[in-house]
Amino acid sequence: MLEWATAKVYDGINHQQIKMLDPLVKENARQFIAAARKHGIILRVISANKSQSKQKKCYAQGHGGPFKIVMNDNYSADSNNFGLAIDVVPFVNGHANWNANWRLISDIGKDFGWVWAGDIQNCNNNLHF
Repeated sequence: MLEWATAKVYDGINHQQIKMLDPLVKENARQFIAAARKHGIILRVISANKSQSKQKKCYAQGHGGPFKIVMNDNYSADSNNFGLAIDVVPFVNGHANWNANWRLISDIGKDFGWVWAGDIQNCNNNLHF
């Protein structure tokens, strides 16, 4: 049996999100989550495939509104739109840890072929792989 299949972190929410990914990247997502767990990091996949309406809502959040900009692409180029990317957040004691060691998380993700948005110039999106 594959390691991720028995990992406690592979819960119903992660399962539902990963299920929406393109088959080309599903296994890499599972392995990324399992490897993070070995480092004591419990990752939750919070987005794996955004609809056009959800993408536009996220874009609008910081463009013309009072909130921080969370994305700069309105829809067309974001790999979340095609099930080829994941947004993850580590959880500690049942709560999202937005101040996590993103460099370590990115290194783990890169081991499984993911590109980390935090490495992209002018892109402040630590969650996106």
